[in-house]
Amino acid sequence: MRKPFTFLLALLLFVSPCSAFSVETQETAWTYGHIPLEIRPDGQWDSGLGSDVRWLSDAPETAVGSGSVILAHNEGFAMLTAVLPDGSERYYDVVVTLDAVPALIRSAIDFALGEWEANRGTVFGRQNKYTAWWCGTGPKCWFGWCGGFANYCLDSAGVPMQDYNKSVPHPDGTPYAVHAAGVGKILKGFMNMERTSPLPRPGYLVIYQKRGYESGFVHVGMVTSVEDRGDGTYIVQTVEGNVSSQIKRYCYLYDSTDTTHHNYADLPEDLREDTEVFRYTVHQKEWYINCFCQTWF
Repeated sequence: MRKPFTFLLALLLFVSPCSAFSVETQETAWTYGHIPLEIRPDGQWDSGLGSDVRWLSDAPETAVGSGSVILAHNEGFAMLTAVLPDGSERYYDVVVTLDAVPALIRSAIDFALGEWEANRGTVFGRQNKYTAWWCGTGPKCWFGWCGGFANYCLDSAGVPMQDYNKSVPHPDGTPYAVHAAGVGKILKGFMNMERTSPLPRPGYLVIYQKRGYESGFVHVGMVTSVEDRGDGTYIVQTVEGNVSSQIKRYCYLYDSTDTTHHNYADLPEDLREDTEVFRYTVHQKEWYINCFCQTWF
C-alpha cells in the first residue's frame, strides 16, 4: 500500500536538489500555490492560520482541518483547502504516511540547523557548549566534539536517550538516541539498539570511517534532508560539528549499493545551487560512510 504514496510524495516534494525542505517555507516555494505536507497517522500540523478558518477536505478519512491544525487519520492522500475570514484560500496537499519524519526528530533537525545559523563562521575553542554537554566545563573536558554537537541537538529537542552500554532495542521505531559523545560509542549504542542502516533518512546520524582505518570511526554528523534518486543513490544533506572547529553543512552523493568503501562522492557541479550554505565536496578522499544510525524508523 505504501508504494503509491511514496511515488506521490516524490512528486509533491519535487524541489531543486540540495534546497532545504521545510514545511514552514513551502508556501513561497511551491510553484502552483499548493503546500506539500507529510504527516504520520494520528499526527498533526499547525498551519498558523488562527482558529477562524473553515476547512474543506476531499478525503476526510485521511486528513481534516480543525481550527489552525491539520489532523491526520489514515495513510493516504488528501487535498485540504483553508478558507480564511477574508475569503482567501490556502491549499495543502497532504500525504499521511508512516514514513513521515516524527515531529520530535524534525524538531531536532530544526534545532541543529538553528545552531548552524546562529554560529555561521564561528570558530569554536576546544572547550565549548557541546563539550560541556558531555563532561562539563573542567579543564580536562575537551575532545573532538562532532558527537557532542549531534547529541546536544537531539537532547535539546527532547529525544530520549540511553547510555551507550545500556541501550536496548526499541522495535516500535519510536525516536531514541544514544547518550555518548565519542563516535565509536555512539555507533555501539545504536548497534545495541539494533538501529543501523545503509539507507539515509532525515534525523539519522551518519558515521564516517577512513579506508585503512577499520578499527575506528572518524566523524559523525546529522542528516537533515534526503533525496532518493531511485537507483540506490541519494543526495544527502547534513549538518556537522567540529569541521575545522566550526559547524558546517554538507551536500553530497551517496551510493547505497557500493560495497567497495567508495560510497560517497562530490555532488556534480550542475546540481550545486548554494555554495554559501553547503560544502559539496567530500570531507576527505579516504573517507566513506560506514552506516546510518536510526534515531527513528
